[in-house]
Amino acid sequence: MNKRVMSFVLVFALLFTTLSFAASAAELPDPAMGISVDNAEPKTTDTCTVTVFFPALKEQFDAADLKVNFDKTLVEATAVTASSITGAGKQSSTAEEANGKGYFSASYMATEGDPIDFPGVTVTATFRVKDSVAVGTAVTFTADTNDFYISRYDPDAFDDVDVMPAGAVRSVTVTVTAAQTAAVIETASLSLLDAIGVNFYTILPDAVKNDAGAYALFDGPNGEQKIFVKDAVTGTDGRTVFTYAVYAKETGDEITIRLFDGTGAPIDMVCGDAAHTPIGTEGYSYSVDEYLAAIAAGSEGAEMKALAAALADYGAAADRLFGYSGANAPAVAADLSAITAESLAAYKLTQSGTAPDGFSLTGATLMLESETTLRVYFNAQTVPSVTVDGTAVTPVQKGNAYYVAIPNILAKELGTPHVVRFGNYEITCSALTYAYSVLRAYPESDTSDEAVNLRTLARALVRYQQTAVAYFESK
Repeated sequence: MNKRVMSFVLVFALLFTTLSFAASAAELPDPAMGISVDNAEPKTTDTCTVTVFFPALKEQFDAADLKVNFDKTLVEATAVTASSITGAGKQSSTAEEANGKGYFSASYMATEGDPIDFPGVTVTATFRVKDSVAVGTAVTFTADTNDFYISRYDPDAFDDVDVMPAGAVRSVTVTVTAAQTAAVIETASLSLLDAIGVNFYTILPDAVKNDAGAYALFDGPNGEQKIFVKDAVTGTDGRTVFTYAVYAKETGDEITIRLFDGTGAPIDMVCGDAAHTPIGTEGYSYSVDEYLAAIAAGSEGAEMKALAAALADYGAAADRLFGYSGANAPAVAADLSAITAESLAAYKLTQSGTAPDGFSLTGATLMLESETTLRVYFNAQTVPSVTVDGTAVTPVQKGNAYYVAIPNILAKELGTPHVVRFGNYEITCSALTYAYSVLRAYPESDTSDEAVNLRTLARALVRYQQTAVAYFESK
């Protein structure tokens, strides 16, 4: 299988209003600013990464704005990152459009009344050459004089001063060499919402995007799945996303993607690295656990790392409970003993009102499918009217019992209560009601494998929910 370790970038844009600041003449830096590119001869639909180094200055400043221009009709930015400055109360890195042109930038603002040192920063932006760009076209990235300034507070003046050093390398040019005919498997990400799965981000040639019969064929733990290109989501950055979902216990299983045109002929695929390494006819393979390992080894924020670790443990706990990998099941890394039934008392199922004649509630259980689903089971001589969170639903009969389902529960909403009403009788529960019930039903004194594995899974689910909430709140 063709594999490569992918880098995963999370960009968080912090928006703030830039005021006019005063500045005194700054001592110019040495060495001079530099701008470089990793791929000077990109093909159409290919990518190149532009890196700009702004060196340290020997004075303190209240704000900095660093900007590099590009022609948005030729290229589009897919990612921007910038190194941080200690003491900067607000920082952002972004790609935007203004006055008919594109630019990528980094901005820093010190906490009011507390100027910061400017230690030198690196700003990196990755670009995709648009399909329509002709071979031989030159694309230039330029840091103009008036687009790089640093300001220091002065109560007597409000003028920004350009401090870009004379002789600095202010621009870099790349030349488009040829049309890209192969599909690029550019990167992958993880779905952490209602489903667990891998999103494959691809850059497809126009001929593939315009082929109504072209499709991606997945092979994974849940069998073959075909997704037509016309049914896939293509973002504003031109990347087409295909997703394959897995059960929690299957996070270690590889998922293979291959692409075919409308006649069933294979479409050439290459990796998204600078060399566009060819991918063989066996396809490109990846797994949830590989993504989680890349997160653990990368430079993502603490919340993302915690969420990835929690999902890895959740998958390991599900694997052990169901005996999916047998003796090869991974271990749960975290100590989850602090999660007890008492700590989850807020998630206990509650009830009110009068149950209909012949009605009995038999329990609630969590379906550990790719899309997390809570089921509430009951018996009834006559099925009453049922609503879930105010919406009428039709119960499903299973044997002599019935159930109603609350599907597609987001990871961050596993603790969100849902109201299920049967006539004048209602209950309130959440996905974490299942975890509470397990820890109540299987005390620590029960050391059987089933009890240990159920408790571990319940606790791992709670930690997964907690880290998901923290991650999405941090965004």
